[in-house]
Amino acid sequence: MELFYLCEYVDGKFGTGTGPEFSNDPNYEDSGKYIPEIVKKEDVKDILILPLEAKERFLEDMESF
Repeated sequence: MELFYLCEYVDGKFGTGTGPEFSNDPNYEDSGKYIPEIVKKEDVKDILILPLEAKERFLEDMESF
């Protein structure tokens, strides 16, 4: 399952969270890494998002944001 979020960045230092996705706990080492990234609105069209229907819907939703 993949989740996509359309958000407005307000302020703060990005990536300073303390949740388990940022943990170095060995129980999470086989779960991959959670590396959040801020992507400029105009750059989303250049990112590979699959399935393509999800990308199309995301781009449509961005127009109304």
